[in-house]
Amino acid sequence: MRRRVKIFVESGEAGIAARSVNAEVERWTKELEKRATSVIDRVDTKIVAVDPHTCYVMVTIQYIVA
Repeated sequence: MRRRVKIFVESGEAGIAARSVNAEVERWTKELEKRATSVIDRVDTKIVAVDPHTCYVMVTIQYIVA
């Protein structure tokens, strides 16, 4: 069974957002891998809104549950 978790990361600048995204993906990956039956299948990132001061990135982590 495939499942997804979506994370929204907000940051002041795109470069900081990229680091924030990596940190969030790493945190969620560790959390999901604690469950013995789940395996990370795919990670997608998408910038959903940008203004001069804020960058929002939506991260979708798709994982398989046995």
